Amino acid sequence: MDNIFYDLVRSNEMDSFLKKLYRISVEGNIKLTSSMIYNLMKDYGLKSSDFEQPGKPKDVMPYFENWQNVFQNAQSMHVFVDQKSSGFCQFVSNDSLKKSKKFIKLYIPIDYKHLYNGVIDLFSFIDKSEISHESKVSHNTRSDNVIIRLREDDYQSAKKIINYINSNQYIKEGLNVTNPFVPTINGIGFMIESGISYNWAIANLCQAYIDEIIRSHQAPSIETFYEWFRYSSHFKLNPNITDEIASNFYISIDSRNRNVKRDILSNNEKISLLINSLNATYEKYGFDQTFYALKKLIESNDYTGFTNGSDPLINYRNELSKAISGAEVSEFIRTTLEIKEYNYESLDQRINVYLQLLLSNKLKQDFEKICEVTLQNHDEQQLEYAINLFLSKSNPIAFSRFPKNGNRTVNYREKMSQFSKESIISIMTVSLAVRGINYRNSSQEVLTKLYINSLPNGLYNEGYSSKSI
Repeated sequence: MDNIFYDLVRSNEMDSFLKKLYRISVEGNIKLTSSMIYNLMKDYGLKSSDFEQPGKPKDVMPYFENWQNVFQNAQSMHVFVDQKSSGFCQFVSNDSLKKSKKFIKLYIPIDYKHLYNGVIDLFSFIDKSEISHESKVSHNTRSDNVIIRLREDDYQSAKKIINYINSNQYIKEGLNVTNPFVPTINGIGFMIESGISYNWAIANLCQAYIDEIIRSHQAPSIETFYEWFRYSSHFKLNPNITDEIASNFYISIDSRNRNVKRDILSNNEKISLLINSLNATYEKYGFDQTFYALKKLIESNDYTGFTNGSDPLINYRNELSKAISGAEVSEFIRTTLEIKEYNYESLDQRINVYLQLLLSNKLKQDFEKICEVTLQNHDEQQLEYAINLFLSKSNPIAFSRFPKNGNRTVNYREKMSQFSKESIISIMTVSLAVRGINYRNSSQEVLTKLYINSLPNGLYNEGYSSKSI
């Protein structure tokens, strides 16, 4: 598992978080403490239903006794509450990790609604799999409320747990997001640590950084935070900041920061650059061009299919040509799909599946917006006709071009022409699977009808659809 496929870095969210800290401090005339920032990180990404009232996460301590009863006959672990640490329900395998000095640490942010049964599902799987672990669940909802520790080299168990969570629709439906400084795989926080709290270390760094920014009358940003982190005396002198904290932080940073220490993250930096290049190409030219660019790179080390990008700090095409070869990209995609247990023979299949995984959220959002515009102007019968026409003849003519009484800067019919038939089928199939609808080799007409009936109610404006709820 050397080539870990991390999720896209969330630089915009990191940047927004730092600016929020700055506003709180300056506008409220408040000197932020590390504890305040740590609490904001704990609450990051929670839903309103995760709070009793604003600022007060829901208490789940009543679940502790029930969980202990459920697992009293567990075959390979013990569930208990240590009175010295009564804020957590502990889940510890009989084969403990006491001799380990470093660990793989997984953060699983399950919302309040799904936490009780989600924890039972998750730890039943871990128990039956006889995985060695030390885990705990917090007494209240937070963005790191379920934490699992594994041995430092136990990548197979990490893979099993991450794959299980992503195959369990109930748990997956209830996943919140971690704070954006946490590196993640399929939405699950993943890092190497040795007993030092990464989030607490980041909270300390944020506090010192905001103090410095205010003192020097600068504007906060993730770019300046990165540079400050690398060179500040706080980083060099703080005994709590160890190499693995630095490594985890570097993974979380956008590939525009070209001075990442190559002895720490050369592979991850290359991967991050590739991912950002693919995203930039998709944003500018659509799926087919992105597929074409990636295939040309793999087959002939030809980088010309990628966009140069509009960011003055990086030229994607040039940077890719200096950093990564087609053979490296091919191997990365192969191992990525193996980790996720996808096995495909042909290069075209591997590229298509990889891009579907990488761009799944953007593809889904773009296609749903195109569907929404057609629904606004017509109804689901027209949308059904439009999708089927596109799937049979690659003709987007039946989709509406512009929203009803809305902004006309984007031509959605033209945007639809950037999709391929295969990408639309994949989007619809995955969307159905996520909503618990099993589609098995039916006709394209059946797939289309199932997909339209599964669309969120919000896409159906009153007066434009006869869809029954």
